[in-house]
Amino acid sequence: MKKTLRIATAVVTAVGGLTLLGSPAQAADGSITGTITGTGPTPLSIRVSAVDQDTFDSTEPVTVAKDGSFSIPAVGAGIVRVCFQADYGEFRERDFCTDSFTLSSGASVRVDQQYGSIAGSVSAPDEGGLADVSVDVYASEVARNGARRYVSGDRTDAEGNFRVDFVPGPGVKVYAEPETDAFAGEWFQDQASFDAATTIVPGSQAAAS
Repeated sequence: MKKTLRIATAVVTAVGGLTLLGSPAQAADGSITGTITGTGPTPLSIRVSAVDQDTFDSTEPVTVAKDGSFSIPAVGAGIVRVCFQADYGEFRERDFCTDSFTLSSGASVRVDQQYGSIAGSVSAPDEGGLADVSVDVYASEVARNGARRYVSGDRTDAEGNFRVDFVPGPGVKVYAEPETDAFAGEWFQDQASFDAATTIVPGSQAAAS
């Protein structure tokens, strides 16, 4: 029988949500403007692009301004996602995409996104922190096609600690999967499935029972 592990603590700092606002435009193609702001370590740069859900065609990435604003011109009509990529230096990058939405021909859509950091530890009763555990972070809201939206992940260090930066709002669910067969993987707060998993909300701190 596999042993039980524990995601001991998890914190999300100042993560907001995603806001979509649409308005008519005159261009043949659509356009996307907005802001991305957050807390935690500041990326050296953030690039943003629009990706077509059906063809996977992407616009040329644009660099987000220092105030967090961006503008993606000439985006083809269709079902698109907005994808952000943060560069933290030393070959460390984090990225995520919004859920898909419909961009009509000639429409202008505003996307305002916030992000934060999530940190915690994974341990087992009577054994302390567990090293080299894969920690996966998923958006709490599934995509419009019903699929889970993977955000990012990390591996625990020698003491069982992990940290994931550039985590989008409005909430996430965390899953831990040990390398060894001695432990069973589980979701935050000892849950067995994504649906049952506890959502970690903005600015919260929770400890597993």
